Amino acid sequence: MGLDWNPLGKPRPGGEDVYYRYIGQKSDPDSWLRPNDLKFGKGVFERAVSEDAFHASQISPYETLNAPQVGTHPEADRWAAERYAEAEQRPPTLDEWVENLRGYQVLALLPEDDGFPVYTNWPLNPIWERWTFRAEFLKDCEEAIGPDLLNRAWLNHFPAQLENYGSQLWDCASRYARERNVEHVLNARSFDDEADIADSPALTAHVIASAARWARQWSARGHGLAADY
Repeated sequence: MGLDWNPLGKPRPGGEDVYYRYIGQKSDPDSWLRPNDLKFGKGVFERAVSEDAFHASQISPYETLNAPQVGTHPEADRWAAERYAEAEQRPPTLDEWVENLRGYQVLALLPEDDGFPVYTNWPLNPIWERWTFRAEFLKDCEEAIGPDLLNRAWLNHFPAQLENYGSQLWDCASRYARERNVEHVLNARSFDDEADIADSPALTAHVIASAARWARQWSARGHGLAADY
């Protein structure tokens, strides 16, 4: 499966206690960047937090992005209708199809930004979203970022930790690109020049810079990183 990054839901104001208690109850300490203030294990709490309570305590990335919803926004309804003809399994009528998708938030209709990476498995399978970053590619960049930053890619981060991680990745990308004269790729969303695609240093710098920009974008929105592997 490999490593993917997704934005972590953030605590809703007033819901912080439930949010952090649930994470502590459901998480392994080894899966989180330390130090942090989480208390881990079911035995350290008076009562368990239900999954419903946890979801109510957090602001999801969907809520942060506020994408057009099927059944509410005409552009989302049009998007759903366009998907009907190509769907492998679909109900008999278009109206049923659109009704079944009611409430679906269409991230595909949002403009490009660094939180929607070019390095992603999103087009391949609906288990991934447009925001999913294929962090597995960082394994090919260890020469540039070093083993410590690479190992941190497999850990969950809270927003401040993610901001710091993104800054360190950006410093690595900038230094690596400057030394190899490929600084032009650092702020590029994708490669326009075939020579850059074939240039291993340019590709390495671009992968690291894209990861850094993803981390900065989501931490600026108040979200952390959930590592999926």
